Amino acid sequence: MRQHLEGVECPRYDTEPWVEGPPVARRRVAIISTAGLNERGGRPFALGETGYRLIRGDLDMADMVMSHVSTNFDRSGFQQDVNVIFPIDRLRELAAEGDIDSVADYHYSFMGATDPEQMAPTIEHLAPLLKKDRVDAVLLAPVCLLCTRAVGGLAHHLEAAGIATTQISLIRLHTEQVRPPRALWVPFDLGRPFGTPNDAPFQTRVVMSALRLLEADSGPVLKDFPDDEPVTAGEQTGWACPINFTRPTAELSGAAAVETALKNEIAQFAPWYDVAVKARGRTTVGASGLELDEIAALFAAMFEDPLPASPSADVPLADMLRLSAEDLKAYFVEAASAQPGDAGNRQLANWFWSETFCANTLKRLKERCIASDDDALKIVGNLLLVPAAQAD
Repeated sequence: MRQHLEGVECPRYDTEPWVEGPPVARRRVAIISTAGLNERGGRPFALGETGYRLIRGDLDMADMVMSHVSTNFDRSGFQQDVNVIFPIDRLRELAAEGDIDSVADYHYSFMGATDPEQMAPTIEHLAPLLKKDRVDAVLLAPVCLLCTRAVGGLAHHLEAAGIATTQISLIRLHTEQVRPPRALWVPFDLGRPFGTPNDAPFQTRVVMSALRLLEADSGPVLKDFPDDEPVTAGEQTGWACPINFTRPTAELSGAAAVETALKNEIAQFAPWYDVAVKARGRTTVGASGLELDEIAALFAAMFEDPLPASPSADVPLADMLRLSAEDLKAYFVEAASAQPGDAGNRQLANWFWSETFCANTLKRLKERCIASDDDALKIVGNLLLVPAAQAD
């Protein structure tokens, strides 16, 4: 792993901009996430995209979905609690308690699996908007393997534009190389920059630890958060999926059979998915804009010749396939984690990839895309459908 991390090219800067400001209690804070967040029904992120999406401060978090391209980070925390990656509720609470002055009216999201230097022109456009919103502190939050270098680059350019920043670091080595003005390294899983879902006190500790770096006299500052993420009861005692479901005992061939099997599995999980949505008041399913049965039909059609057209004229087939895969994974994980039990993210991931027909189909789609003559589908198949840890 370390050899792979050392192979990731990180930007190096000749200057180290540093913006001073008032104490944290007098700061107006905005969040910039690199989780590829967008409003439900809005334009999803595409591979290599360098632009941002606007997140209104009054947006109902039930209307937020994720279209980040990477499969190699945990999404189950976000599925249970948006504050794991976008701590808007924690900031509102801190403002109400007087620990910060106020929360910005607008926040922003990038797709972090992108060369941060390609985002520099976007920051030149974004910085004046932050200033118009009277923001004098930006909290940057990564999620994936490449996101820490991305938020480091964004921090450098924001600070050069006159806006103080602090960030979470998920990959300490990358932060050491980029040398952003202020960073808090946390020993948490990728996809969980603020820790455990539904643990507000722990999340608040992480947020305040990052914000307090704004009161440092000089930098760059890189501090370590002292505690590991709390483990769930399921991780301590063991967990099994609470849903008894049937799945095909042999690999199916033919589009119709695959579509039927997927729809049957979706139907078996529907009651627990409904429990999850009711309990949390939100779902992260919806990045593709397709209904679940439409996704099942699309997956099945991918095993036919010729390949199908994208169901959306605005979203290429490769992107639609990636987004649809994330929607189905979110559906099954949300359902399985609803109740009873208290599964950890690794348990949920291992269950999904080893026991569901949907995961088996995604692995077959991976090979189908790799064998395609379409370069975009090859990229999706090689990198964006199945996490590296589950590829075998």
